[in-house]
Amino acid sequence: DVSPLYGDGHFRMAFPPNRSMEVMYYNLEWLQELGYDGPPTTWAEFKEMACAATDPDAGTYGYVLDTDASRFSTMVFSRHGTYYLEDGSAFTFTNDTVKETMRFIKELVDEGCATPSAERYGDQADFGNYKSLFTIGSSSGIPYYDKAVQSGEQGEFLWGVASPPYMDGGDEPLMNLYGASVTVPQTTPEQELAAWLFVKWFTEPEQNARWAKISNYFPVRKSAADLMADYMDENPVYAQAFELMPYSTYEAQWCACYEEVRRLMNDAYSAILDGADIDATLATLQEDANVSLAANTPEGYTPEEVKPEEPAEPAAEGPYDAVDPTGQSVLWWHQHTKEREEGLLGMVTEFNETNEWGIEVSAEYAGGYSEIYDKMIAAIAADDPTLLPNLTVGYANQVAKYQLTESLVDMD
Repeated sequence: DVSPLYGDGHFRMAFPPNRSMEVMYYNLEWLQELGYDGPPTTWAEFKEMACAATDPDAGTYGYVLDTDASRFSTMVFSRHGTYYLEDGSAFTFTNDTVKETMRFIKELVDEGCATPSAERYGDQADFGNYKSLFTIGSSSGIPYYDKAVQSGEQGEFLWGVASPPYMDGGDEPLMNLYGASVTVPQTTPEQELAAWLFVKWFTEPEQNARWAKISNYFPVRKSAADLMADYMDENPVYAQAFELMPYSTYEAQWCACYEEVRRLMNDAYSAILDGADIDATLATLQEDANVSLAANTPEGYTPEEVKPEEPAEPAAEGPYDAVDPTGQSVLWWHQHTKEREEGLLGMVTEFNETNEWGIEVSAEYAGGYSEIYDKMIAAIAADDPTLLPNLTVGYANQVAKYQLTESLVDMD
């Protein structure tokens, strides 16, 4: 995760061990029952199919939706639109594509063909119970959808994932790719180097492929994906999603403001579905988002003045050349639970037992992304490095916020 906002435009705030993307989940058997061969490629087809599947008496809907900022973004991107300027200088939520997107969803809900999810992950349960023809969500949810289908009220059925409809804006999909990375806060040079050595090991092809299988996230290296042919064969829905990666774009995660802007987007999406005026709501969202953008941009930064270019060749020497990481302890704050945490701890144990420096990594569950973000902000505000972990997980916008106070190590 390289930010043009810091240093000379090459500051690597964080490093990605995995990625996932927004995909459309569809019930293929249900589509076939309705007379369709496969998922829609235009939003008009999506609406037709969704309305055909809707039966209020049976409690079925074409689309059970989640009013999340990533769903908001995904539906705008699918029309080959955006909600920010390419140079990152402003949010543009009042553009025609965003308005069209919100009007479409509002009409779908008003006509009874879509409904908001009643509870967290309720869309997964409704999909598994044959109550929702479509949902849109993270590809990392594929194993949870599989469990929902296997334990559903009507038994297992054929299903899959595809890009959200894209033919309204272009000839190819435009997917919303995202994922948390790991970043190294400033502590001591020895601990910083030790943390980086663990990250380097964790993201090597063999480990990256192993972690992808454990977590169901996508690997970040082609060489790791090449080691996953058997896994792809055994998990065809995962393979369907992985094949869409070349068509990716991203949310406004370059901005340290995006944690707040996401909350504003969530609120605006919900308000529109509750009946708020679309144009006025988006105008307020745009104004508030740009206030947050200005407040979270480094002083003196001008987009036109920073033109990041990759260095011609790796540096021959660096500030850690004389640093000895031997015997260092590394505390890693992560967000994983259940099977993912179990698999992660197994990998950490392997590193601890085999690394040549005697580095000891302690992987500690520190809450979800928001909880970890709040803890990091509090620790940075206290100006006490002993309160910081040596490695932490975070989205690019979260780590960009940490770097506003120059609290991170350049991972290049």
